[in-house]
Amino acid sequence: PGIPGLPNLMPHKEALLRQASNMKDALARERQKQRDDMKRRSQLAQTAKLQLEANQRSREFENRERLVSNLAKNPGAAALVSPASRRAYYKELKKVLDVADVVIEVLDARDPLGCRCPDLENMILAKDSRKKIVLLLNKIDLVPREIAESWIDYLRNDFPTLAFKASTQTQRTNLGQAKQSEADKSAVPDTSKPPKECLGADALMSILRKFSTTEAGARQTISVGII
Repeated sequence: PGIPGLPNLMPHKEALLRQASNMKDALARERQKQRDDMKRRSQLAQTAKLQLEANQRSREFENRERLVSNLAKNPGAAALVSPASRRAYYKELKKVLDVADVVIEVLDARDPLGCRCPDLENMILAKDSRKKIVLLLNKIDLVPREIAESWIDYLRNDFPTLAFKASTQTQRTNLGQAKQSEADKSAVPDTSKPPKECLGADALMSILRKFSTTEAGARQTISVGII
């Protein structure tokens, strides 16, 4: 085939035709190389995705086995819960953790480490590192103020931690909550007065509002799970 508009008597016609053919072949080879490179990159990306998912499933399995193992080490607790109940509990727990953007872990101020479950925290972050964990130190009125403050300082090395005391004495008639100033929201509320109000709720709502605010300053809906 010739090049349109190229006279038959033009000098070096054959050389020009060979050059055009070579350029066409080179262009075809380059396009094929690009397609091969794109296919190779797609395969590598798919392999990396599969490896990441496998690693995540492996971490979830290890954390779940560790939780089961810890439960088995406590025969008294295990005897109180049947295998069916444990499976149902874990199913509901997983459902909460899957949909929650923020997970509030409630700890008893009298024994925070005894209530805390680092394996569960690791499982949450391994599944989605964007999820937020807040530690809620409850029943602060049952320990000395300095003890509660020490625990809060210690726990804040890992996650945001808030002091809290639920309103239990007059819930039926008084569902109010104690207000804290901005300066006191990170401190331990005063529990010296009769326990009529919920202490720490204002600080909790403040941190939840912070998590629901985007970098652009817009508010978005978040799901909160309590464990």
